[in-house]
Amino acid sequence: MPSDPADRAHVVIRPPLLLLLCLLAGLGLHAAFPLPLVPAALAAPVGAALLAASLALFVWAVRTMLAVGEKLPTHEPTHQIVRAGPYGWTRNPIYLSFCGLLLGIAVWVNAIAVLAATVVCCLVLNKGVIEREEHYLESKFGPAYTTYKNAVRRWL
Repeated sequence: MPSDPADRAHVVIRPPLLLLLCLLAGLGLHAAFPLPLVPAALAAPVGAALLAASLALFVWAVRTMLAVGEKLPTHEPTHQIVRAGPYGWTRNPIYLSFCGLLLGIAVWVNAIAVLAATVVCCLVLNKGVIEREEHYLESKFGPAYTTYKNAVRRWL
């Protein structure tokens, strides 16, 4: 049975697509204007650490969602408020991991342009995705979501 098209967040862009577009834009700008971000000796180790931490957070968040039976795509209905795992300390661990992945890549390839794309990605996630998801969740779950929202930070 198809899901109710009204029962979703109506985000402006699918977050994985936003991540990909920002990464490609940042790498393209870096190819045209290669400005370094950090001292060369720090790029690989710091970038790798950021990538590893972000990937670990992503895997933990996805596993947590799947373990409670929730779907990940933003165009699917949400059936419950997930408070377990990383959702106990950030309401958006997957989006946080996306921004961390872009930041890790920016440092690894030593590119100010990718850092700029990371900022754009975070801003679009915040305004065009998270705020819309929060409105959807508040209207669907009412005080239960408001209580969760007041107890757990949006980002960190």
